Amino acid sequence: MAGADSPRRVVVKLSGNTLAGTAGDVFGEDALDFIAAELDAARQAGVQLAVVVGGGNVIRGARFCPTGPGRISADYAGMLATVRPSITAPSPCRA
Repeated sequence: MAGADSPRRVVVKLSGNTLAGTAGDVFGEDALDFIAAELDAARQAGVQLAVVVGGGNVIRGARFCPTGPGRISADYAGMLATVRPSITAPSPCRA
């Protein structure tokens, strides 16, 4: 269990880019396995985790359409992109 001075509850914000593979893949198996192992180690130490996952590995609104009226739609697409990693990333954590 976590020590008296250790945090009992932690919010972890994962950048979507941390989930990306080294070959430019949207999701890298090695990255997902590493992150899952680290989160599991914290959980086993008695830490309650809340994980927030970004979607920058899927799409970035600012790069997709940097100016003009299409920028709003591009930003919405970027926000929706956060859903995809949150569905994919937990898979290795379930093992």
